Amino acid sequence: MAPTNAAEAEPKEPTPRDVDTATLIALGEAQCPPNEVIVIMGWENRKKLFHHAWERKAYQKGRVQGLRGLREAQFEMAKKSVPMATMLGRLYLGQTEPREQDENAPIDYAAIAERIRGKVSLLALPGETQGD
Repeated sequence: MAPTNAAEAEPKEPTPRDVDTATLIALGEAQCPPNEVIVIMGWENRKKLFHHAWERKAYQKGRVQGLRGLREAQFEMAKKSVPMATMLGRLYLGQTEPREQDENAPIDYAAIAERIRGKVSLLALPGETQGD
């Protein structure tokens, strides 16, 4: 039996009530890539990811919340972790570690070996002498 009018023939456009905006926000917060959003939301037959501005806004809101949470977690970790503090210092403060030598200059392997021997000798256990 054929539909009686054009409205019955075309699929109904989704509304915010039809699409679970909380799910879109949660997917964005989890930093899900668009291909995963398509599968989870059952949008495989869509030609584009977000048909409506409110869908895109919900997803973007979740992404921003997720990034904020990640950043807060990083700063908490930096209080306990030197590598994390170093990474954040490089990223946000432009801090760098001083280079041991100019990259274009010849490498002085003898000086490097001497510095390493000096550092190792400082680490020797009490009562040990070099050559033991």
